[in-house]
Amino acid sequence: MKRKSYIVVLLSSLLLFWNLFKVEANDVDVVKYGDIIDGGFVIVDGMKCDLYAEYADIEEALHAFIADNYNFVKAIENYKGLTDLTNDNILAFNEAYIEYFSTHSIISDEIMNSSVKFDMFYDIYENTYINDRIRTVISSTNIEKTEKEFLLANLLPYNSPYVKEYYKDKKIKLDNRFYSISNAISYAYNYAYTPNTNSYYYYVLGDCANFCSQILEAGYYQQWYTGAPTTGWWHLNNTNHDSSESWRLVSPFVNYFGLYYSSTSHYSFSYNVAAGDVICLDYYNDGGWDHLGFVAQKSSYNSSLGYYDYIVAQHTNNYYLLVSAPSNKWETYTSGKYGIIRVLNN
Repeated sequence: MKRKSYIVVLLSSLLLFWNLFKVEANDVDVVKYGDIIDGGFVIVDGMKCDLYAEYADIEEALHAFIADNYNFVKAIENYKGLTDLTNDNILAFNEAYIEYFSTHSIISDEIMNSSVKFDMFYDIYENTYINDRIRTVISSTNIEKTEKEFLLANLLPYNSPYVKEYYKDKKIKLDNRFYSISNAISYAYNYAYTPNTNSYYYYVLGDCANFCSQILEAGYYQQWYTGAPTTGWWHLNNTNHDSSESWRLVSPFVNYFGLYYSSTSHYSFSYNVAAGDVICLDYYNDGGWDHLGFVAQKSSYNSSLGYYDYIVAQHTNNYYLLVSAPSNKWETYTSGKYGIIRVLNN
């Protein structure tokens, strides 16, 4: 605990120095790389569910993004020896981007700025394929009924009536009066940078939900074990590290626990967060949660920042940092949406 307190004090004392180099939210020029259009809708169990907004022309949008962020694109391509970025290799590019940020401790302001743009660009770009996947699942006769229901509940936008209806009775209220925020924070601090691979699997390309689940369990939040990947919230420390999808994937995690609060204003969000909260981020407010983190500490309002600073512990990329630190990007998603899961309310 002494080591943790020392780090917190040290981070706070370096705040003014960091702010000299921090890429501020207002410095990120959110560019629309193409026309964004309505993705249409589907009917599921008699309910009209809107699909995700998407680019009218994803190839044109990708070319526009590359032109605006050339150095970023080349840095990621060169890192993994990829050919020029196209629609055909963008999945490999996205994986390389995740690895790049996981392995580089020093990243230039330009690359950091472009990474935020890429997150928001890709949030819309991928919707063309997600919408197609939703339509395919609906029309398929080869998917078992319960699996199809689960897939749709976690593919459709989180504000869809079908999603709300599906999850309204999918959680058992367990006795979590003994949930310990201090124990959860200690675990977050101890394993933010170095994953606990002795007890859990580490998903190199996306470990944020898995890490948040570990933090809650370390705080004595009870698992709901069902043995089925589409129900409950559970993990087994066996050879395969079997777990529910709500344990390791963002959308099922958020849908399982439910939101306490959400806002498109980072200031309002920062005002409402508290230590012990799990927080979620929708990069471009398109209706799909993209990332999770855990709040380890909250500070008072800082007028030079324009928000209440707070420490985020997260994986992918891995850190335990104040939002005002250079490598923390939580406040920069000015077109996004923020959510709070207040664990003690569950």
